[in-house]
Amino acid sequence: MENEATPPHRPAPFEGPRRYVAQSHARYQELVAAAEAYTWKLSPEHRTGLLLKPLDAVRGHAHYFRAIYNALNIIQKLDLPGGTIVDAGAGPGWLAEQFLMIGYRVILLEPSQDMLDIAKQRIERASTKWDIDMLARAEFAKGTIEDLPPHLQGSGCAQAVVFHEAWHHVIDEHRAARNVLNLLAPGGRIAVLGEGRWNPGDRSLEDQLDLEMATYGTLESPFTREYMDHVLREAGFAEVDFFHSLNGIFSASEGRRTIEDVVGDGHERGWNNCLARKPRLAGELEPDATHARLQVAEVVASGEGMIRVSIRAENTGQTIWRARAERGQGLVTMGMLGTLASGEVELMARGTLERDVAPGESLIIIGDFPLGEASAPFHASLVAEGSFWFRERIRVE
Repeated sequence: MENEATPPHRPAPFEGPRRYVAQSHARYQELVAAAEAYTWKLSPEHRTGLLLKPLDAVRGHAHYFRAIYNALNIIQKLDLPGGTIVDAGAGPGWLAEQFLMIGYRVILLEPSQDMLDIAKQRIERASTKWDIDMLARAEFAKGTIEDLPPHLQGSGCAQAVVFHEAWHHVIDEHRAARNVLNLLAPGGRIAVLGEGRWNPGDRSLEDQLDLEMATYGTLESPFTREYMDHVLREAGFAEVDFFHSLNGIFSASEGRRTIEDVVGDGHERGWNNCLARKPRLAGELEPDATHARLQVAEVVASGEGMIRVSIRAENTGQTIWRARAERGQGLVTMGMLGTLASGEVELMARGTLERDVAPGESLIIIGDFPLGEASAPFHASLVAEGSFWFRERIRVE
């Protein structure tokens, strides 16, 4: 596949405890069927509550705050320049709703059609409430991370794949990790949130897992941290890191406490919150080192429903913009964004560079763009093809 990265090396075979339920891939069809039927085994009250998730009316609202803080923290930590997020194991769509509200395109991947229907209903309601057509940026994809819909397989379409309280439901972890890698554009990241950690012999946790599996038939199989790290690195991920999820209001007198003091040993031993990155391809641009100064030179009609835009672009970053290269390997073009009722929309054309542009150099870029149903305001920016849009943009009048 064009966007598939070759892992730099393979880790040694893993020795030691892996996950609570071993060899679950042998029961793949049975476990997928249980996930598809999950909502129908819930009481009417709990099934209705899926539309309200993650609200928690219990005093202290612990689940609500943990879920919301995790969502907001990962949005900030990923620091994405727009693009597509895959919400893997999307459930009733509450996390996808958060991503959609701030402008991302979201693919909700979920094995249960009933869950997808609930998620669609939820997002329709949110669209009405906020007067934003979020459905225009949402895709509801029935499938598992092991058995992706054909159009997503190896697509390299996403800047992030997020699992919230979902990684322990993965049935074949090796196949899942490889599929995530190939869903991501070079430099994209997997984020695993709200994920319990298996410490062998922790019967309080294991009893809860056994009860859940006996009740619903779904897979409840968290990983040891060491094995989770191994699976991601074996698939080809780099920069694998585990992190604390910490929020709260603290007295000024506690200002010298460390993160470890605040979260406590129970938190550290209990969670596998994780980020890892798909390696970049040779020649791929680095977002934080790639910048431009843009100025509109000319805007004219170039045909029915078409505009020709000329901009002067100065390379103010530290990377070279390539005029002729493969996607994901330094190719830079000019893109245009217009406006629909649902938000911004990308105009389906590009302006191309006449030559490579080194830091400090500038040139005029010209592109012809079909307007379609888009209207003003229009904005122009540059695109590192296969990777990201530049942070800088300019309004086109």
